[in-house]
Amino acid sequence: MPFVRPGGEILLRVAGKPKVKQVLRHIDGVEEAGIGLRGCARSLAAACQQQAELK
Repeated sequence: MPFVRPGGEILLRVAGKPKVKQVLRHIDGVEEAGIGLRGCARSLAAACQQQAELK
């Protein structure tokens, strides 16, 4: 895919129009709640760091 940087990983894979529509509705809900993608990325990175430290 041209927009994925080298080393990128697929974190979500959905197939079929109904499932794709459902995912897009969830994304819209996250955006409407005012949760920014950068905030999500930071939260995910922090959670991953905590998990790594527990191991």
